[in-house]
Amino acid sequence: MHIKTPILSYRNISQRQLSFKKRNSSCAEPVELPPERKFDICFGNIYRVDNNVYRGAMPLNVEDFRFLVSDLGIKTIISVKKSFSLNEESTSYKADVKEYFDKNSDKIQIIEKTNLENDPKEFQETLEILKNPENAPCYVHCASGKRGTGLLIAGYRIDHHGWSFDDAYDEYKNIALNNEKSYWGNHYEDPGFLREQLTGLMGSNSILGKFR
Repeated sequence: MHIKTPILSYRNISQRQLSFKKRNSSCAEPVELPPERKFDICFGNIYRVDNNVYRGAMPLNVEDFRFLVSDLGIKTIISVKKSFSLNEESTSYKADVKEYFDKNSDKIQIIEKTNLENDPKEFQETLEILKNPENAPCYVHCASGKRGTGLLIAGYRIDHHGWSFDDAYDEYKNIALNNEKSYWGNHYEDPGFLREQLTGLMGSNSILGKFR
């Protein structure tokens, strides 16, 4: 399958993100959506984490999924959003989306991990999915690609890339805020909130010694 090179854009990167990029050149790169295509208004906030993992908002229409599969070459979609479902009873998606997946079932798999924020076993299982090259490239999403997605990717950064907690937190916060006020309150501003979550999900030994 021919994979087009995604367009990277720095147009909306804040000074905070640029500062982080100078410290860590391997931080996630934003991917720009082609403006001429009719994506769902909520789709976006897409970043390339590394060669095997992308992250972003929930895809909702056929053009969203086509961009992921055809343009980015995504083989595995990991949903951490509880309402994500393509089963026959689901009303989350229109018939054309389900038809698209029926026709492309040999190219892509969808994995639902909707309780990983509360379940250490599910969190670890999902990290293993991300690290398995047979699943790559993977696309991780929640609703907006911020909170639930950011939690998983922070764990991936620490576990797979050997990042410090502080660097993982900086990327988590920078992408989550993205020049906006969060409706999740001050969680993104408080490193203790993320540290407590990751410690509970990964164990203190995984986080211990990962501070800058």
